[in-house]
Amino acid sequence: MKRIAAILAAAVLAVATATALDLPVRTINGVQYYYYEVKKNETVYGVSQRLGISRADIVRHNPAAADGLRRGSTLYFPVAEYAGDEPDDIDAAPVPPAGLAPTGDTSASEAAPAPVVEEKTSMVELALPFGLGAPEPSRRNQHFIDFYKGFLIAADTLCDRPGRIVVDARDYSAGVPDSILRRVSVLIAPDDAGFADLARRAADAGTYVLNLFDTRDTLYMTNPYVMQANIPAISMYTKAIEGLFELYPDCVPVIVRNISGRNEKDPFTAALVSHCSRRAIEYLQVTYEGNLVTADLAPLASARRYVLVPSSGTLAEFNRFAHVVANYRATLAGESALAAEADTTGIAGDIPLKSLEVFGYPDWLAFRGEAEELLHTLGATIYSRFYDDAMSFSSRNINDDFRRWYGRPMMESVPSQGLLGYDAGCYIIKSLQNAGGHFDPEYTPEYRGIQSTFRFERVGGGGFVNTALYIIRYLPGGRMEARVI
Repeated sequence: MKRIAAILAAAVLAVATATALDLPVRTINGVQYYYYEVKKNETVYGVSQRLGISRADIVRHNPAAADGLRRGSTLYFPVAEYAGDEPDDIDAAPVPPAGLAPTGDTSASEAAPAPVVEEKTSMVELALPFGLGAPEPSRRNQHFIDFYKGFLIAADTLCDRPGRIVVDARDYSAGVPDSILRRVSVLIAPDDAGFADLARRAADAGTYVLNLFDTRDTLYMTNPYVMQANIPAISMYTKAIEGLFELYPDCVPVIVRNISGRNEKDPFTAALVSHCSRRAIEYLQVTYEGNLVTADLAPLASARRYVLVPSSGTLAEFNRFAHVVANYRATLAGESALAAEADTTGIAGDIPLKSLEVFGYPDWLAFRGEAEELLHTLGATIYSRFYDDAMSFSSRNINDDFRRWYGRPMMESVPSQGLLGYDAGCYIIKSLQNAGGHFDPEYTPEYRGIQSTFRFERVGGGGFVNTALYIIRYLPGGRMEARVI
């Protein structure tokens, strides 16, 4: 525990600064920006050579520049990111804010817009239950400690980028004083009974609260400073169903239900039935008791493409149908091969054949051994809020760093809390660095991490919600394929 306390006490990330730009400066909403007025026929590449900065940095601070430059438009660069010598040509006249970096031409009658930023320090606060007061941390405490350690690896990874970001961590049991809430730009808090009150106080202080751990919380719908990092269940079902039909167009969904089983996925299958009913899409329902047998699949009589969707995601229920479905698929594949071999006219290639796919749930990501092998045999597809390709270079690299830093591997969990901390750290720190130390989720780009994707959108007059969802396919040879929708 002393080691953990020492790590928490050392939670400061100081990031190097870049060379000052030889440009005039404007003060906008209390923040200084270098500005450059684009001349006739100038290109992004030409400006990058003229200013001595990369094309990527120009576009990062001025997204409209990705589509080219227009004469008279103005480019902005946060002084905090390019701090070095004191700017010697300061135009402190305020410029009316217009939300984002400018697009198109500007004129004397229309002041050049600039990013709207808040008077906040570039500080991140992690208030999590580390269990520092306990003789030994509980398993829950250990998960949050892993999260924090992953966050620190992210901080170290980004420490050479311009800008100075401070990461502060405290045990949640000690509370978060208002003096801290007023200073920090982003607060990460646990799934705790006191979360609602903490979020209210954070909103009063103008501090964003990133909710990474409570998938059911709905404060983001009314609190403009709450960021729900997990796509809500209803939105997730809608996207997953869209992903199913994009992957298997013209398919017939087959909902398979064990009448004596748990059927805890009934909300998803009900959403699927509703979707099919509204769009006049054919679907089937197959029920069985105990274990599925081949005779239960008799309704799949036509030469069509079927997609089996079970009403449970548990390992026990998976084992009750998976072997039969795998054998059924093998039989269909054999019949197709025989038909192709016997065809001497080429006509059979135009005749539809029967096939059976399997669509399931994020719970299956935890399967190991024979069950995991069966997923690959079935060519199963699942939806999930997270996905880690454990064989990828990035994933192995971070896991190796974790072992080297802390003398042990990350705790096994789905999702991995160490990777969640790393992804959250990269998302927040990069966002702060890219915006000159200020944080506004409305203008932060999508971040695709090792295990999580953050794509936040504002919800009406409330806060922000992550809309990203993974569609994951199990392929032959133990390979995996994932895309974000």
